[in-house]
Amino acid sequence: MRISFMSRRRWVGVAGALMMAIGSMAAVASTASAASCSGNGCNGTDPIATGCSSGATTVLNGHYAGGLLELRWSPTCQTNWTRFTPADNDTYSIWVTRLSDGEWAGDGLEHAYTFSGANGVSHYGDQVYSPGPASACVQSPQHGGQVCIKQSS
Repeated sequence: MRISFMSRRRWVGVAGALMMAIGSMAAVASTASAASCSGNGCNGTDPIATGCSSGATTVLNGHYAGGLLELRWSPTCQTNWTRFTPADNDTYSIWVTRLSDGEWAGDGLEHAYTFSGANGVSHYGDQVYSPGPASACVQSPQHGGQVCIKQSS
């Protein structure tokens, strides 16, 4: 049996439309299931590993010892975390705090994330669920004191 040129074109068109529909459904399904945590279940978890970093933005930034301090926000998970890019190789600790109740995380809950030897390399801490205001903090024993940037309510 021979299929005419017009019939083949129709079949190719139908097959193409079907493939596009399946691809669209898969994209919607993967977007909806991108985050592996929700609410307080996100507290003390990695924003990248959980999928919360998808679509995230920097909502505040500041400077400490020449480095860039950022408060990151995930609209997907309603979480915040701290990202810091140092300007030297000193030791730094970073954390984020939910201002409504003081819950904080950096390297798990109630532990700061500490790193060193990272001149110009961005580091980020764990996240907290914070649909309200949060703060991002950094400190260093070499530079003394700490800096926190806070969202207003």
